[in-house]
Amino acid sequence: MPATPSTSLETLISNPKQPTTPFKDSLEWVSRTGCCGELSENDVGKRVRLCGWVALHRIHGGLTFLNLRDHTGIVQVTTLPNEFSDAHSIINDLRLEFVITVEGVVRPRPSESVNKKMKTGMIQVAAEHVQLLNAVRSKLPFLVTTADDVKDSVKEEIRLRYRCLDLRRPQMNSNIMLRHSVVKLIRRYLEDVHGFVEMLMASGFDKYYQIARCFRDEDLRADRQPEFTQLDMEMAFTPLENMLRLNEDLIRQVFLEIKGIQLPNPFPRLTYAEAMSQYGSDRPDVRFDLELRDVSDIFTDSSFKVFTDTLASGGIIKVLCVPLGSKSYSNTALKKGDIFNEAIKSGAKGLPFLKVLDDGAIEGIPALLSSLDPTKTEQLLTRCSAGSGDLILFALGHRVSVNKTLDRLRSFTVLNNKFSDALCSIQSVEVHNFHPTTSVPSQSTLNSF
Repeated sequence: MPATPSTSLETLISNPKQPTTPFKDSLEWVSRTGCCGELSENDVGKRVRLCGWVALHRIHGGLTFLNLRDHTGIVQVTTLPNEFSDAHSIINDLRLEFVITVEGVVRPRPSESVNKKMKTGMIQVAAEHVQLLNAVRSKLPFLVTTADDVKDSVKEEIRLRYRCLDLRRPQMNSNIMLRHSVVKLIRRYLEDVHGFVEMLMASGFDKYYQIARCFRDEDLRADRQPEFTQLDMEMAFTPLENMLRLNEDLIRQVFLEIKGIQLPNPFPRLTYAEAMSQYGSDRPDVRFDLELRDVSDIFTDSSFKVFTDTLASGGIIKVLCVPLGSKSYSNTALKKGDIFNEAIKSGAKGLPFLKVLDDGAIEGIPALLSSLDPTKTEQLLTRCSAGSGDLILFALGHRVSVNKTLDRLRSFTVLNNKFSDALCSIQSVEVHNFHPTTSVPSQSTLNSF
């Protein structure tokens, strides 16, 4: 590995002392008898030979400990300096990411050394023989084992430059194994259970599917990654219901086998019209509520000219009620700040709003307030289920533009986590909520899941 200029991320191993091991007269093939992450208390007393990378190295109380990592996980290795002095000496000189083989006996850890956070935290391997297979002769650009836990993540440019190190990280290893398991399950399910064969539909064959690695040849977007894996399938003369059932069964099987999660049967469904009416999008994020409400009828005879002109020209008025939004967004933010700018970016000409104060009083644009008598105020609050501290955002105009604006504001308020006490943060709670969209107009793209 070539040396690189020193940066704040480049740490460890400055001119490490290399453990000395005698050269062999001929090439020696190293074999292992077990894997690091698969050892348990059932293996106590068993002699094992392990191969892997040094993940952690420390000296404590005259003993040297290291964590050995392979593709299955990590196990602690300890030394016995009086009984196996050569192994102890070699381990003393090891550094992070050295590749070694260790032979020894699995022993239970002392009670005070048990680590319940590790899968192998109840046992350790007492090293009797150690062989260095490959040393690290340059500085490490980042710490592999602890890279997932540090507050300041490693820059992607450095991760990609040293991809072989990056892929050793537990999170990356888990991601790759997860993708492998999902793809393997999909192939088994479609081929063994439903008789899919990867052949061209145009040739008269009945079914076709492929699992394709895709790269987007377009400008980057916040909700689209440039590289992804996609499942494509086609079936001849198959009703929509059969297509939906096949996809639902497949996804349920994937989640059950890979994650142990039982998804509902059948999935809840939304028609295209329902999705657009309730969420303003044909692919809504339904992990949180926040439904849009049409309030056009409440303002039919309103004195607020902007609203009445909109209705007279065939437009509509819809609202989004943001829980505790009046406390999270100042009047300045609503009139010319970040949330206002989001509305403008979506094509809106402005952002009318009302705030429900703690005492139940309403605050907002004077002309809008004066147009609401007590009866209409009660109707509005009931329609959008608004309570103390909530914020009501308005969008008006053509139905398409109104849905576009409120859909953008709905996502913006949640992703910015402005009201985490009122709704669970979707960034920290793992939620699996599938709503296929059905009855889609022919000119629209179907986004099933």
